[in-house]
Amino acid sequence: RTGYVDVLKLFIVAAISGYEFGFSIATIEEALEACPKQTAGRPLMAEEITLRQDWLCVVYYLLSQMNHPTKFGGDVDIVPDSIPKVYGTVVERLVKSYAAGHGGDGVTVESLAADGPSDLSPLDQAVRLQTIRTAKLTLQVLQETEDARPGGTTPPSQPPTPPIEGAF
Repeated sequence: RTGYVDVLKLFIVAAISGYEFGFSIATIEEALEACPKQTAGRPLMAEEITLRQDWLCVVYYLLSQMNHPTKFGGDVDIVPDSIPKVYGTVVERLVKSYAAGHGGDGVTVESLAADGPSDLSPLDQAVRLQTIRTAKLTLQVLQETEDARPGGTTPPSQPPTPPIEGAF
């Protein structure tokens, strides 16, 4: 595990929580913009804001396609039209894999990316690939969350510990 994956999982958990509590994407984006503490220690570049929005939207779109429950309703199913257009096939394949009991393990990021447009710039290809990774990792986070609940689906063979080498 790397710190990047752990931080991305925290982002995904926050997005899932926002979805479950019925916060719209617009409400979350407004709150992030109003936040005085800047995550990067500097204002985000426009590309970073767009990437954050895409990741949030893809997590929301994936959850809505899985009929993931919300606690308070809300406009959580509303994502920009571009998200289903660009990631609809990816999300459909991930939902089928999860429903079949494979989690995200039934498909690879590379096979998911192969279904996409071929006329993207190298930057757009990289963004799409990372967004697909985020969608796939969302399934892992959902499964790990379920496993961690009392009576979860697959109890761990040993108690969870932090990923600190030599600590345990």
